[in-house]
Amino acid sequence: MVSAQQSITNGFASANSLVGAGTLTLSLGGSAVSKVTDNAATYEQLRLFTEVLSIVQNQYVDEVPPKDLIYNAIKGTLRGLDPHSSFLDPESYREMQGLVKAHPNLKGVISPTTIGIRAGAKAIVDGGLVGKVFITGLGLPSEMKDYVLKGACDTFAIWNPVDYGYSSTYIMNDILAGKPTTEGSKLSMGKKGETTVGKDGECIMGEPFVFDKSNVEEYAKIF
Repeated sequence: MVSAQQSITNGFASANSLVGAGTLTLSLGGSAVSKVTDNAATYEQLRLFTEVLSIVQNQYVDEVPPKDLIYNAIKGTLRGLDPHSSFLDPESYREMQGLVKAHPNLKGVISPTTIGIRAGAKAIVDGGLVGKVFITGLGLPSEMKDYVLKGACDTFAIWNPVDYGYSSTYIMNDILAGKPTTEGSKLSMGKKGETTVGKDGECIMGEPFVFDKSNVEEYAKIF
């Protein structure tokens, strides 16, 4: 298993020439073994990544900041190793530290992103603020499990990919069958009921799924 986080010194990330936002620390589990690295193959894969990065920057319909592309690549790399490996965004971590410093009586924070809630929860644990400051919002159970169990977060939510994948399939079946999709029309979501087509053809598929100490460990094994 590999865990990754930004190395923090006195509340600030050390500068790094790769992304300019911190020193990436990797902790490798298991016994130490000697590995022979095929440098030629590694450089070839890095060249491929550089080409893809250039194509996205030059041809993608919307402009994407290089930092976002690199961060997402790092996240994808770690996520592909095992369910527990992930990347901590140093900017969200520092923002949480800044909030606590600027507002000494702060009791809670709502984070609308999975990146922000995890970084904020870590800042609460690292700062010894468990029980004093709480964070909630949208998060992944595999990333938030430890922080929920430690008390930095009571509850958080995310859209259940199983339920909404199921609902989306039924909605698409109705659309392909020629059912009306004008505003106010009803589309089936199978056992999840029906959804009403709103403005601009948007459909609401239900409330987010809520996680807490009673279920986070179970779902952390899934996503």
